[in-house]
Amino acid sequence: MGQKILIVEDEKNLGVTLSEYLNEQGHVTTLCESINCAMEKLNQTIFNIALLDIGLPDGSGLELGRLISTQFKETKILFLSAQNSPDVKLEGLELGAIDYITKPFRLKELLIRLNKYEPSQRGESKPSLNNFTVGALQIDFKSFLITTSTGDQINLGVKENGILKALCERANEVLPREELIEKIWGEDSFPSNRTVDNYIVKIRKWIESENNIIEIQNVRGVGYKLVIKK
Repeated sequence: MGQKILIVEDEKNLGVTLSEYLNEQGHVTTLCESINCAMEKLNQTIFNIALLDIGLPDGSGLELGRLISTQFKETKILFLSAQNSPDVKLEGLELGAIDYITKPFRLKELLIRLNKYEPSQRGESKPSLNNFTVGALQIDFKSFLITTSTGDQINLGVKENGILKALCERANEVLPREELIEKIWGEDSFPSNRTVDNYIVKIRKWIESENNIIEIQNVRGVGYKLVIKK
């Protein structure tokens, strides 16, 4: 099973090459060319690994690495940089990076290093999402709280929070109904389709008004899909 990988690289050709190669190897990549783009994506999706260049147009990849290591602890950091200064490399490793690869490098070398951190190979479970942000919509799953673009706050019940969290953790992917039921209700509970749909309808009212950039789709005969239209 591949990993979700965030690539932050302002050299467009290299970024596209990395993205296409890693996708071919079974990973799922998201490509950004700036810190601003990277932070937006990190607030929307749980990534297993972030591949960071250091020289970025809106700041240092080292600073982005610090933000990730403090705010998105579930995401491992690997630097890809033309800077081969021992001091810079040391700084990157000290802030928590798992590796530092200097350019130029072979794609196969990168793949070998990434495979060392494949979650399934180390028996790791998927990290849990604590916060989710799209545009001005903010969801705090620890506090069971939605903050809308107008500043209104909506308190979530246990099942509402669990359903929304499961959908956000699988954003832009189909979440099978059976998997959702098992995750929220448990293996020995059998809620009706109407019961589950009623929760989905309620959640839609809270989040789909957010500038039409997010919606929950019914995938007939399968389940649900939270789509971010950006």
